[in-house]
Amino acid sequence: MGWAESFGPNHFRDLQPQDPNGHSRDNRTWTRNSKFGLLAKVFGEILTDSVSKVLAMKMELPEKIPEYATNRDLQPIGRSGLVLSANSATTGSGVFTPKRYVRLSPIGYHANACQLFIEAYMSGAVRDRNSRDASDSQFKQYGFPVRENHIGLTIGFSAILHSEKFDFNRPSVNEKWTMAAAVLDGDKTGFDLVCEEFDDMAEVVADVAEKMKPEAPAILDGRVARVRIRLPDQSLDSHDWSECGVIEKMDQLAEIIGPKLLRI
Repeated sequence: MGWAESFGPNHFRDLQPQDPNGHSRDNRTWTRNSKFGLLAKVFGEILTDSVSKVLAMKMELPEKIPEYATNRDLQPIGRSGLVLSANSATTGSGVFTPKRYVRLSPIGYHANACQLFIEAYMSGAVRDRNSRDASDSQFKQYGFPVRENHIGLTIGFSAILHSEKFDFNRPSVNEKWTMAAAVLDGDKTGFDLVCEEFDDMAEVVADVAEKMKPEAPAILDGRVARVRIRLPDQSLDSHDWSECGVIEKMDQLAEIIGPKLLRI
């Protein structure tokens, strides 16, 4: 039996942040719970299984899903060239996350710059106070509130070419979250290549939006290519994940996104 089959939603019924709406000092306790890591294993398995089926490539989960922020020398899974990572429990400033997510990212880019992901907010969440990119605000009206005794899952893909005030000659520290950072760090041969890869991702996002018809409109503005599919709330009394359809929907999303990710 796999992780998702062995640990259904009911296993995480008591895994609840004190403040489900934003980073808070009060959320430390839930991130210290062993089930916080276990939930990442469940999401990681769903994500990698979907992509591995599309790529016809074995992608074994690591013993522990690494947190990108605390270990940036991560190795790709198998021959995929894709790195699996989970969100960090803390930002490092004494506050702790209210959500759980896992993503697959091409090894040449920062995990937040180009990612296929599963994101979950916990019972009672009515908003997301946090944002990293200006485009985040365009999604905040969707997916909330999460019903009591439920978990709210979103799957999707995000590619961010550069920040709103990007200056290639004088890049700011904010660029570390974007695809442009790969050039600035010397990991790519030139910005033109990064732009070509971003354009490829934008085409795929448009394809996802057309085929999966998410409630939140996809963002395609030449700087950002993002699509988010909010799934039905999943009851935490259930023994399996079928109510929200995360496995089936991730299979559908991976079928569209996976081949492009492999070519980056």
